[in-house]
Amino acid sequence: MRASLVRSMAKACAVPLLYRPWPAGSRARLGTLMSFDSDIEHTYHFSAMSARLPEFIEPVRLAELGRTLRGRLPLGRFGRLAASLNRTDGEVEVAMEFGMDEQGRARVIGKVSACLEVLCQRCLSPMSLPMDLELRHYFITSDAEESQVPEGFDALLVGEKPMFLADIVEDELILGLPLVAKHPEGACLACTDYSVNAPETPGKSENPFAVLAGLKTDKRR
Repeated sequence: MRASLVRSMAKACAVPLLYRPWPAGSRARLGTLMSFDSDIEHTYHFSAMSARLPEFIEPVRLAELGRTLRGRLPLGRFGRLAASLNRTDGEVEVAMEFGMDEQGRARVIGKVSACLEVLCQRCLSPMSLPMDLELRHYFITSDAEESQVPEGFDALLVGEKPMFLADIVEDELILGLPLVAKHPEGACLACTDYSVNAPETPGKSENPFAVLAGLKTDKRR
């Protein structure tokens, strides 16, 4: 699902972006983050609508420098995600810590948090959907490197051109959506006395075979 989703997105974007799926293991919590260093601000194009988050990033370069990105993006920025939302106001909190492992491989660990408003597919009324997702990616430059990605991480294929940061965040939010959004049991407007789980009305029920039994008795007389 991840690969096909981002392949279709990459065709419509000028900046290539392609995920390779990797089995997800235990997700480590993101540690204390530093603020984004200002000495590389001249290298990246910063969007005016973000809180010091660059619009484009060079993941491997950021990992080599050991940089950390932290800020917010408006939900209205994510066109593909909007199709699954009831409202697009609000913001997404992003924290990404880039670095190198002991073998000198580039990676990123981070978090994406938001509170989305979607429609309950049972009662079709709005509901809040908290999202608290973790990013765990190793950057690879060829398919041959995919087998070297440690368990618990996803492989992110990168090229020579910069990548849209918002696209990476949007993909995580889309993949984090439930297949069917529903209110918790007891909080859904569709859970009425006529639902399949409603208790039966107490009282004596008539036996449908009582009439047949009476007819047999009359014939014997």
